[in-house]
Parts: sequence; structure tokens; C-alpha cells
Amino acid sequence: GALEADLASVPDGAYRGRAKIGSFEYEVEAVGASGRLEAARATVNRASPYARWAEGVLAKAVRYGRNDVDAVTAATTTSKALLKALEKALSEGIR
Repeated sequence: GALEADLASVPDGAYRGRAKIGSFEYEVEAVGASGRLEAARATVNRASPYARWAEGVLAKAVRYGRNDVDAVTAATTTSKALLKALEKALSEGIR
């Protein structure tokens, strides 16, 4: 889904968000600066190759400044979980 957090209102800093899919909880750290998403990385992810490939969605989100980017082929579920965790991390920043 579209990024609900308004990036312009996120104070500079690092924020963590989590999203649970099935029995696994993914975690993402997002760094906001000057109203932009500067960095995003998975801090908790499965160890499978597909889960690692899914981390590419975070680079896309940073590049385009939004989280409604296409999921990584063959890693759709994990991609969506990481994007949801990103959204939650940025939402933490505007509270």
C-alpha cells in the first residue's frame, strides 16, 4: 500500500518497525533526514535466499521515496512484509 507516513513530517532520525507474517516477525530500520527516506535496511529477516532477495524492495523504496514499489519476484510475501515494517517504522517517527 501507499506510504501512510508523511515523510516531510518525520523528524530526522532512525526508526524501527515490525510486521508479522505467519509465525515470523520482520523488522526494518528506516533513517529519515530532511523530509526524505535516506536509508532502510532489514534488521530481522529470514535466512533464506528468497528473503534476502526481498530486501531489494527497501532499496527501491529509498530510491523512489515511497513504499508502494513492486515486490521482488519470487519473494513477494517477504517483500510485502518488509514494506509494511518500513511503513510502521516511519509512522513511529511522526508520533
